[in-house]
Amino acid sequence: MRHISDFIEQLRIAKLPFSIWVYSDEGQYEKFKNYSVGKFITQLDEAIEKHLEVIIKLDSDSDNAYLLIAESSLAVPINFNNGQYLSMKSL
Repeated sequence: MRHISDFIEQLRIAKLPFSIWVYSDEGQYEKFKNYSVGKFITQLDEAIEKHLEVIIKLDSDSDNAYLLIAESSLAVPINFNNGQYLSMKSL
């Protein structure tokens, strides 16, 4: 687990492509918006403000996804596939 602001800053500096996923219904997530260099902060802030559950999926690595928990300011590594949260990764 990492502090959410540190995680976001690392994404910004690394300029890694990612997608933002938000909870839709019945355990399913849907893409919110694709990463855009010029609108990085705006898109992520919008997703966090509008949705309680936000997942960041790194496009460059199919195994890396993080659940952003705004209430406790945490970025938690998770197992995520085809729009479904599967489990937290063991630490």
